[in-house]
Amino acid sequence: MKNIQLYMGESGNQGLSLLVGLVGTVLIFFGVVLYVNLVLRRFRKISAASAIRFGGSQDKARGRKGIKIAGRSFPKINNLLGIKDVLARKKIYLTLFTVLLLSSFILIMPQNLYSTVSSQSFSRYMGIGKSDLRLDIQQTKNIPAKTAEVMEALQQDKQVTKSVALTTKAFSLIKQGKAEDQLKIELGDHTVFPVEYAEGKAPKKADEIALSSSLSDDIEKPLNSSLTVKTSTGNRTLKVCGIYSDVTNGGKTAKAVFTDQKARTMWCTISANLKSGISASEKAKDYGKQFTYAKVSDIKNYMQQTFGSTIQTVATAAKVAAIVALAITALIVLLFIKMLLAKDRHEIAALKALGFTSSDVRQQYFMRSLVIVVLGTIIGTLLASTLGGQVAGIAMSMMGVSTFRFSINPLISFVLCPVGMLLVTLAVTTLATGSLQKIKISDNIKE
Repeated sequence: MKNIQLYMGESGNQGLSLLVGLVGTVLIFFGVVLYVNLVLRRFRKISAASAIRFGGSQDKARGRKGIKIAGRSFPKINNLLGIKDVLARKKIYLTLFTVLLLSSFILIMPQNLYSTVSSQSFSRYMGIGKSDLRLDIQQTKNIPAKTAEVMEALQQDKQVTKSVALTTKAFSLIKQGKAEDQLKIELGDHTVFPVEYAEGKAPKKADEIALSSSLSDDIEKPLNSSLTVKTSTGNRTLKVCGIYSDVTNGGKTAKAVFTDQKARTMWCTISANLKSGISASEKAKDYGKQFTYAKVSDIKNYMQQTFGSTIQTVATAAKVAAIVALAITALIVLLFIKMLLAKDRHEIAALKALGFTSSDVRQQYFMRSLVIVVLGTIIGTLLASTLGGQVAGIAMSMMGVSTFRFSINPLISFVLCPVGMLLVTLAVTTLATGSLQKIKISDNIKE
């Protein structure tokens, strides 16, 4: 977290963060208390006679039609009895369904977040366009001359298809007739490698400027408003033509196309695209040797260098979330199936008396678990991909990302995670139903 704070700066809403954490903890506490209270209220409906005779309350079947099983070939009788039990006791299975839904949400949402922050498309949230190479010239003397030297080399390189130099300079924002805030404005042609705009478009005229969402909120300048900056030639009024996301440099940046040769240059960024089949990493090494004063990297390595610690943190969180979600699934399914076996021991004995084997009864419990885990995983996956993106978007908006969307890896989110949930559930069901053979007909059949 210290690396992230050093790069992005500390939040100005530490008090709000503590308050949100406290409120979340209180809500979870009262949620658990409410759920336990609702469960315990069911004891009021159990008469002493029912408790002695059946060991619990008996679910009523008012207004429910039975499923005819005679003469059925598909689904098989054991599968049909499993499905019938789920439909007959919806309230009991609702708890397991809810747990599996939440577990799949906890499992899949961090995977989607990791897939997003580790993808190359995440560069659109960094205020930079998508390119193959990036050269940064900063903390050196005579930056304009060195920028011209690099641009000349790129233009003569036949393996480079297009390139552009964007120079960041410092200007003062005029408020109430006085120069107050300092703005870092990136000057150059922003149409060569355009960023993704949440609102509006890239600046194309000398009197236009695009602001990052964080800067727009900070100086209270929305789309189509105007602001005045102090340049070496006097005050210049600019119209806000676009709003974009940027999580670099504190998230407060701007883009424009006007020129000011006398303004102080802070740094210069050069982006370039290569012909198909040319290795960006090898080309970056070549230019790194040629221009020792520039920091040269391909976009993949640039992302790793810039957000390496953040990506690693998200990756660790995704792994921990996967372990926790699968562990919760295993524990709850195990306890739930054990509870059902204890509750249904008389019915199981009756089935055995009718000729059903322990393997038949196990298959019925398999079908019950399969129905619930499939429904819970499907809905949980959909929620993780939709609602999860909105939750992540709220968190990312605090970092300067105004329009956040998941870049989902279908193999992980729609195949591996659901299959993992399914395998864990069925494996635990197999383990829990191992005690079926201990249920004897003579010990449980009552007249």
